[in-house]
Amino acid sequence: MDQNILVDLQRFARGYLLRKRFQDSVRNELICIHNKISNNNLPDNIKLLKIGCILNNKNYFCVDSNEIYLFCDILFSSMKSSSIQKSFASLYLSSKHMDSACKATFRLFQKLIDEFGKCEVSKISDSRRIASQAPLIYIFCNCSEETWPILKGKESIIPIINSLCAKLLYPLATINSLNVFKKIIFDALKGDRMLLDEKTIDQLFFISIRFIQIFSLENDLNLQIFIEFISFPAIAQMLSKQTLNLIEKTNIFENSIKWIASKENEKISKLSTNEALNLIGNIIFFGNLFKNCLSVCLLDWAYLVNRILKYCAFIVTDNKKSNCWHHPLLGWTSERIDGGYQWAFTRMIKQISLLWSKEMVEFLAIKFFTNFDEAKLAQQQNMNKRKDSKSFAEIPTFPTIDNKLTSDFLQKFIGKFGSKKHQETVGSIQAVALPPFTSPIIFCQLYQNALLAFYNSRIEILSSLSRNDSLVLAKLWHYINPDVSNTEGFKTCLGYLVTDPSVTSPHFAPLQLFGEIAYSLISILDEKEMYETEKPFTRIQLCQIATFANRFCFHAIWDSLIDFENRRSSLLFTSMYNLLNILFNRDCRRQFTPSKNFWTIPEISFKAFVTEFERNEISKRAQLLMEKMPHIIPLRDRIFLFRKFIQQDKESFSNSNTIITVERSRIIEDGYRQLGGINPHILKGIIRVKFINQQGLDEAGIDQDGVFKEFLEQILKKVFIPELNLFKYTHDKMLYPSPTSNIQENHLELFKFVGCLLGKAIYEGICVDVQLAPVLLASVLNKKLYPFDELASLDPLLYKNLTYVKHYNESEDVEDLALTFSFQEKFLGK
Repeated sequence: MDQNILVDLQRFARGYLLRKRFQDSVRNELICIHNKISNNNLPDNIKLLKIGCILNNKNYFCVDSNEIYLFCDILFSSMKSSSIQKSFASLYLSSKHMDSACKATFRLFQKLIDEFGKCEVSKISDSRRIASQAPLIYIFCNCSEETWPILKGKESIIPIINSLCAKLLYPLATINSLNVFKKIIFDALKGDRMLLDEKTIDQLFFISIRFIQIFSLENDLNLQIFIEFISFPAIAQMLSKQTLNLIEKTNIFENSIKWIASKENEKISKLSTNEALNLIGNIIFFGNLFKNCLSVCLLDWAYLVNRILKYCAFIVTDNKKSNCWHHPLLGWTSERIDGGYQWAFTRMIKQISLLWSKEMVEFLAIKFFTNFDEAKLAQQQNMNKRKDSKSFAEIPTFPTIDNKLTSDFLQKFIGKFGSKKHQETVGSIQAVALPPFTSPIIFCQLYQNALLAFYNSRIEILSSLSRNDSLVLAKLWHYINPDVSNTEGFKTCLGYLVTDPSVTSPHFAPLQLFGEIAYSLISILDEKEMYETEKPFTRIQLCQIATFANRFCFHAIWDSLIDFENRRSSLLFTSMYNLLNILFNRDCRRQFTPSKNFWTIPEISFKAFVTEFERNEISKRAQLLMEKMPHIIPLRDRIFLFRKFIQQDKESFSNSNTIITVERSRIIEDGYRQLGGINPHILKGIIRVKFINQQGLDEAGIDQDGVFKEFLEQILKKVFIPELNLFKYTHDKMLYPSPTSNIQENHLELFKFVGCLLGKAIYEGICVDVQLAPVLLASVLNKKLYPFDELASLDPLLYKNLTYVKHYNESEDVEDLALTFSFQEKFLGK
């Protein structure tokens, strides 16, 4: 009995030692082969297959991660060989060895993916191993002459090899494998810097798409995983041409967009802000790249982008409050957002900006507007040219985009608007039922939400939308006011405000976007473009737009249709009000309207307006109109009203007298010393001036406003001379503050003193010969400045040079302009 036990122990020991020597010999052989592959000294593929079979046999070999990585390196080098004897790929072409090679490869990949799941990308050793081993799986997912050199000149075999590899990889294409690759990519991108190079990330992404393709493209779980993959920051920009071609070929982008859009808010609401920004950047990038796929899923794509933009716009604020945080993409936000992905922000901005690129704007405009126009024309022909609605054309929701603009989808797109009871009439405006939803509204809502979400990129977005004015701006105006002969089109838009006073409906997006784009474009038009070439609008169209904006803003205030506390309605009014202001200012500088009374509102009685204006505590609308739109009242009536209020103001003050003594040679110094610090209320009273000569004796004369008038004229004449360096003259002899006024120690107090003198002159009705530049008047009146317009009068030479550069197209070489980037500055009038 004891002897049998001893024999068994000896047999076990000899077996153990034999297996250990065998395993050590295999390891040594692996190391030896691995050391030789750097010199292109590869083993025979049959020998490599035998080693692979040994490594995969648990009965003969206890393999660890090091052996797996060594063998993968050798196998990858062998696959890159074009020699039939050396290339492991040639075994897949052999009926004798194909089965063994496939089994060995499958088991190896199984172990390799398990090892990937244990890796921590933050460790340098693990990240290097992933970067070195991922290419091996990649070449089996992407069989081509480039990845399999043995197949060069054998194009007919490539489909067979691809089919073979698909069968080999099928058992590996599991959710667990996809989660492993997803975790690796996520860990590599989530920090302040990338932990894997772009090539490795691209290969892992390609493998994942191939696994999804092999497993099932229509599987909801696979589509969800793909959405999670493209929720990584700027990953679309890291993908190679082969990966992008695979995405387009498999239609996975199209299917994923349709899938997530079908979930409405369920999936989008679960995304964090950074994930939402990552997702929108990637789907915009893919949409810009895959125009054919985008055409098929355009409505779903637009819906998804709109939902994300709307969410981002909700947390964006333009106020720098104590409870606001700054985000590199969104600007100031009311929600604190994780500051990760710092390395990716530049790429994300580049991706998202593709939404307002020239190509994308043209593509979307053609899809949403041109198809709508064609459908509208077809409907008009079918309905015997029956006229549509006067404004915001009432078009039924028949197919306009690839036969997919269904009422169910549009109802989901705009949200479920419950039937609300509103007043049928507000003031003189009747309620107008909101027309059916149309495709141009989708386009406008898309870019309107982009303007609200990406506040820092606002100028770029508007510039891009106005770049091709004939395609977007003109179409928007035609959509808003299709009946050119109708001068009451604004009432339809106001009627929508009566129906939906909170401006929650997307039907207002075209009007608001038109106001934003038109204002942005007109603000940079020079006089040649606006009055001679008449682009983008003719003078007749400008008059129509001016009438529309003027009447819209007037009734919005007078009939109390706008709630300025409501952000949506306030933004709508602001867009039209800014457009109105710039058109009015352009007309004041150089008239394009047919008459001087063009801007007045004929249906408002001046007497009724004055009565309303004097009821300050009861009604605010007259005060608001006078503040924002004084031009609706004729100038003569405004002057009369102004003098009336001054007279009432004078009667409310006691007849206080202030006597000042002034020497003519020191009129500025004496005037400033005695009136500079005086209370403004006292300045409204009577100011008596006593002139003295150099000897200090009184000059003859009694001040009955005549001497004060002389004092006012003399001091203003001297204070505006260039030698004092407080003011400078424009080219047309108008005054504006000198940039070098700070040589006067108390120049700010002097400016305030000059302002008080001018105010006193106006208060007393004294006419002084002072012509202030429009830019100064706009600043004093706290009006919005239009830099390009102001520059025309402030510095005509600079304006001329800028317009020359703007229209210069004789050469692409900037040196031909001979720019020196220098300027001249007058100092003390010299």
